[in-house]
Amino acid sequence: MAFNPEKLTIKAQQTLSGAQSLAQENHHSSLDPLHILAALLADNEGATVATLTQNQIDANKLNNLVQETLQALPRVGAESEQVYASPQTARVLNQAEKEMASFGDNYISSEHLFLAR
Repeated sequence: MAFNPEKLTIKAQQTLSGAQSLAQENHHSSLDPLHILAALLADNEGATVATLTQNQIDANKLNNLVQETLQALPRVGAESEQVYASPQTARVLNQAEKEMASFGDNYISSEHLFLAR
């Protein structure tokens, strides 16, 4: 099944847009699943942070670790105008669509992005 971006909820679109911006700001040439996780963690009111908190996982600590890991990724010289989805991101997006289908949903939500691996 090929990923269909038209099936994204507005919140999932915002998450991917935030991930792309984060990749550009950090001078990364590719959009990686770590960027998506960082964007999910940046939404303190979102389901990802709530789920982590309910499972006694410190979302702030995880976010700090994600940010440190992002800083260690290779950079291109200038802020990248075009960021390409890595093969790992393509797999995550396809898996998110499968998660959507397994829940019987019609649209890919940020929760599906979080569950995808």
